[in-house]
Formats: sequence, C-alpha cells, structure tokens
Amino acid sequence: MLRRLVAPLLTLVLLAGVGAAIYVSVEGQIESASAVEIKGISGSEKLPFFQDLQTVEALSKEPWYLKTHVEKAGSREIATTYDLS
Repeated sequence: MLRRLVAPLLTLVLLAGVGAAIYVSVEGQIESASAVEIKGISGSEKLPFFQDLQTVEALSKEPWYLKTHVEKAGSREIATTYDLS
C-alpha cells in the first residue's frame, strides 16, 4: 500500500519543484525585459536624489521598472552644450 503512494507523491513533488523553478526564472526575465532605461542631465542639487539607493530601488520596481542614468552638469552647460530635444 505504501509503495503505491510513494511514486505518485514523488512525481507531484518533482512537478511542483520544476514548476516553481520555471516561475522564478520567468518572473525575473519579465521584470528585466520590461525595464525602461532613462538617461538624463541634472544639476548638482538634484543629483543626490537620483543617486539615492532608495530612489533607484523604488524606480526599478513595479509599477515603473525604470533604470536611471543621470549625468551631472551645470545650468550653463545644460543650456549651451546639450541637445535637449
């Protein structure tokens, strides 16, 4: 009687493990594939906000999935050097 139950139970445990592994793998891929990369220029007074670890983590999670890359520039440099279009 016990032998009849062992094979189906092991099969269910194996299928549950494979299913969980697939779910974890796909979930990470979907999150990284849906991320949008944003590049920008900021003055020195706003740069610490975009470099703050809590801000970076909050923007990279649901519902935004944003990856930010911010360069530091002075206001005159922004107005004269960069193409802001």
